Amino acid sequence: MTAILTPSPGPRIDGAGGVAAWSRLEWDTAQFGFPAARVEPLEAAGGYWDARARQRVRLGRAVEECRQAGIRHLTARVDAGDAASIHALEESGFELIDGILTFHLRLEAVA
Repeated sequence: MTAILTPSPGPRIDGAGGVAAWSRLEWDTAQFGFPAARVEPLEAAGGYWDARARQRVRLGRAVEECRQAGIRHLTARVDAGDAASIHALEESGFELIDGILTFHLRLEAVA
């Protein structure tokens, strides 16, 4: 069995002050039995309110493109400190499912 780990490229949604894109997830699609995709990256310039508003518009466009493409499961991964993206996702109907923890250790500091 061969696992496909990289998403298939999808459309980029560019605009003034930010970008969003979505990619088909072949492995997830095979596991779920229906089309899956991920929105990435979520980037927007400006302060919290401007970034949130821009992302909400781009997310709306991405969600509509995914619907038209037959995607039935759409996910997004954002940094836990990116409140503008988190709130834009929630306003667009996404629900927080889990958090991924990343640990690091500075090796030169280990005695």
